[in-house]
Amino acid sequence: MERLEAARRTLQSALATCAAAAAALDLSGRRLAEISARLPPAAPPLVAQLRAAVAPAAAVLAVFDAVHGLEPHLLSDPRHDTAAYLLLLRRLDRALDFLSRACPPAIEPAAALLQRPDRAALDPADPLDGGLLLPVLRRLASFPAPTPPELGLVLRRLSATARADLAVRTFAEERALSAAARLAAAPRWLDRVALAVSDVLPAERRLCSAAFPAAASLCFAEIVSQSGFLLFLVSPSILPVRDGPDKLLQLLDMFATLDGLRAGFNELFAGPSLDQARTATRGLVRRLVDGACGLFWEIPAQVEMQRSAAPPPGAGAPRQVRAVVGLCNELLGPARRPALDQVVGISRCWRGEEPEPGLVAAAMANVVAALEENLRVWAGSYADPAQKSLFLMNAHWELQKSARGAPLGALLGAGWLDGRRRRSERFRETYVRESWAALRRRTGEFKKGFEEMWRVHVRWAVEDKALRGEVQMAIAKTVLPACGEEEEREALERMIFSLFLGGGEKGLNGFGSKSGRGRMRKLADGGKLHLSAAPVA
Repeated sequence: MERLEAARRTLQSALATCAAAAAALDLSGRRLAEISARLPPAAPPLVAQLRAAVAPAAAVLAVFDAVHGLEPHLLSDPRHDTAAYLLLLRRLDRALDFLSRACPPAIEPAAALLQRPDRAALDPADPLDGGLLLPVLRRLASFPAPTPPELGLVLRRLSATARADLAVRTFAEERALSAAARLAAAPRWLDRVALAVSDVLPAERRLCSAAFPAAASLCFAEIVSQSGFLLFLVSPSILPVRDGPDKLLQLLDMFATLDGLRAGFNELFAGPSLDQARTATRGLVRRLVDGACGLFWEIPAQVEMQRSAAPPPGAGAPRQVRAVVGLCNELLGPARRPALDQVVGISRCWRGEEPEPGLVAAAMANVVAALEENLRVWAGSYADPAQKSLFLMNAHWELQKSARGAPLGALLGAGWLDGRRRRSERFRETYVRESWAALRRRTGEFKKGFEEMWRVHVRWAVEDKALRGEVQMAIAKTVLPACGEEEEREALERMIFSLFLGGGEKGLNGFGSKSGRGRMRKLADGGKLHLSAAPVA
């Protein structure tokens, strides 16, 4: 409201100036009449020329001064009081209309009076030298959504002064700053591209079409370039630096984002002035396809390279099993499988090769085969046969568990999953037979042998609670019947329940729930107990 009041005062001052100019014109007319009365008879034509030149020129200067009085307000930030600013702009347009009409009648008599041969150098269509219109255009273009009527007033006058190209550049510069600010608010690359193609850039293109129907494509191309969006597409920094599974997943996500916005890209970047934008987009797609395919085909080799690593000292399931199966599930899942199929197909098309729908599935099978070969090699590094069996039990259990109910399990099938579970069960039986079952044949040294074996096996691990419970119950079924004394059985129960936690001997104290010891006691007394009973911890 303060700015609106200031504008009102400025306009009142302009009206007062015009009134003063009118009074001055009356006074000038009276003085000219007095001069005319004193002049000799031959002078009337000169008086007529003076009168014809002074009166229009004085009126033009009065309005010109009033317009310059609006300049501080027109060069202020319009966002503080948009309505008042646009009101000033409309009144400026009316003042410029007056000047454009009044300048020729004012200039021609004065030129004739002064006999100026260069009167054509005075441009009646450029009353303010364009000095005020371009800053006003910048301020209008900085609006979140410029108002077409007021913007059109400025553009029309700039076009009339042969400044249309400058108007396009000025408008594009301001709109590019606005677009860049909006895009910077999106923290992630995926979000920024989606925001640009679905919201920010379409709005800018519509503004360009409304402001410059004949130069919309050129104006929009300037905005795209100056907003930093093109640099954003071609910059190497947008791609993950470190090769690995995470980079592959990120590249697929980026490709999926671009593919989902393909129609928007095609619509936005259509036109002769947007070749650079189309080239940048195609270049980014190629980098994504080449990068993703390269990493995807390297997965089996990367899995094979892990064979030189040492297996877990506690014979637990290797982290590599969860990592590799997890990666396969990610690649085969609904979020990334479509993008993976596309990049593989596009890459083959670029190389002139025929598409093969089963390539991804075959590659995943090769990855699993390489992982299972790793398990075999790692198992061979254990000197203790019982530890080797425990390791293979853990590994195959984790392999089928991680794949079951997931995309990899669906690909490999129920037969493959059940086969790995049976392998785990066989290795569990082998582990018990090669270690704890041997104690029953040495009854006289049973207690000593049990303690010695326990001190070794207590450092090993079975991470899965269900599997751990089954192994503990299998050990109990094997060794407890050999115990005759109640006190001895209770001690063995506690020791058995402390196995496979990976905590060493310190894990003994406090382990062994009452329910678990009760089940073991029932087993020792000749009762039947299913190995699939609920696990204990």
